[in-house]
Amino acid sequence: MLRSRRATIHPKIAAVSSAIGPLVEAGEKVLLFCHHRATASELLNALERCLKTDRVSSTGPPERVWRAAWESLLPDDDSLVTPIIDWLCSPAMRRQVGRWIGVPASNPKSLAAQFARIRPRNTSSGVPTIFEAAKKLTEGLLDIQSTSTRALLKNIAKGEQTFGGKISHFPGRLDDGFRVMGTWDHDGHAERPKTLYTGKPDIVLAIFNSPFGPDVLVTTDRLSEGVDLHRCCRHLIHYELDPSPVRTLQRNGRVRRVGSWASMTSQPICYAYPTFGGTRDEKAVGVMKQRINAFGLLLGGVPSLGDDSGESQHSLVEEVLDRARKGLASLNRKLSV
Repeated sequence: MLRSRRATIHPKIAAVSSAIGPLVEAGEKVLLFCHHRATASELLNALERCLKTDRVSSTGPPERVWRAAWESLLPDDDSLVTPIIDWLCSPAMRRQVGRWIGVPASNPKSLAAQFARIRPRNTSSGVPTIFEAAKKLTEGLLDIQSTSTRALLKNIAKGEQTFGGKISHFPGRLDDGFRVMGTWDHDGHAERPKTLYTGKPDIVLAIFNSPFGPDVLVTTDRLSEGVDLHRCCRHLIHYELDPSPVRTLQRNGRVRRVGSWASMTSQPICYAYPTFGGTRDEKAVGVMKQRINAFGLLLGGVPSLGDDSGESQHSLVEEVLDRARKGLASLNRKLSV
């Protein structure tokens, strides 16, 4: 009985996967937070299957043309740039970049010119070009302060470390058709997902903050504070809510930052709290909304959990908070605060 239930995807996971699919196809990156590692493992395992593409085939000109184009643009003063160029020239990356370009040029010079001119994922003027994004990613990975990433690149260069097979060595296993990855400390109690990275997450953060690589990142509250996840992502899903409103706000703050993808593309930040009606999840979201509203009243400047303008009725608590907020706002104006 239990084994047959495990073989069937959870309805909430199925619903979330269906909602993520169109976002990924539209070129968006999506961040998902879970409160428990077991849930994160179950979710990542399911998303690996749901979002997996067919067998990856290369796009455009031969690999040697791509390699020559990247080598002409990226710095050559650090030997560790080679694993990065290897990754950019892997079949999955060539397919990803090739889709942004449309028709990749057949010679290195023209292809490099396309890298320098075309913007990935979104054509807004504020979005860096393919070359600018690759240069920034390369600088971040080669930063001498990031000792863990440089150590990883050294192991890859020596052939001692792989994550995506013989060609694509970076976390995410793009060459195997996976469009999702995860990062947390695996406890060994649940089935370990294929795309889970358990090391220091610097390289995962760098990849997710670029337009390259997997489109979806599943994580726990390990990444809920002190890191940036906003450079290429404006969609955040709280698959599980943490009981603390502070933690919820910290999660939201990962994509609500200066220089975010939302601001570069002139689009809104989208938070989602998926629930089924009449469940504990729905009640938890309702409680969290009240707590966030209370924080906003006491501290000021706290964004609300979603937009309640479409509801015909507010709870008594929400009405009291709304009236108090308006009164405080009026008093602040009088006091010139």
